[in-house]
Amino acid sequence: MRLRGREAPSALLLGLAFLAACSVKAPVYGLRPSYPEVLRRSGGGSEAVFTLVDSTRPQLRWEDFPPRDEAGLPIAEPALAKVKWVVYDVKVYREENGSPGALVEEKSGIAEPRHQFQKELAPCARYFWSVRARFLLEGREEATEWGVVASPGRDRWVPVTPDPGYFRFQTPCGKPRS
Repeated sequence: MRLRGREAPSALLLGLAFLAACSVKAPVYGLRPSYPEVLRRSGGGSEAVFTLVDSTRPQLRWEDFPPRDEAGLPIAEPALAKVKWVVYDVKVYREENGSPGALVEEKSGIAEPRHQFQKELAPCARYFWSVRARFLLEGREEATEWGVVASPGRDRWVPVTPDPGYFRFQTPCGKPRS
């Protein structure tokens, strides 16, 4: 169907747009993603939604570690002042039956708080992903927990990998953009 010279949006895209309009930021444990945003349905729903990304090669982004205040300065917590050598690890899983399935991307030792996919992901597909920071603290290598969506009744950290609470996104439908 065409609307005034343009393709009509698919029902899936309209549904995702509706979900985005009816969604709020979800609380998270671990590093907070900045793109794609972690959203849940407004009105008290605790389950995260699959946020539509802009391409089949999205750039995932998250907050720095150690965390910074709104002015961009490191939070003045004595233990965090001793943190050195920060790198990030990312894992991305294809969604299968509403849960994380096959591991499709795993990168370790990322220097900046972002990850650009080098290969195209499948169009119109759903993915789970998570990130953690690794760092030196007083000469010992430490790591944050893998990031997850916080939800009522959930223990902060569940020792399951991959975790069904991982962040979520969906690639756009149609031909990949070059």
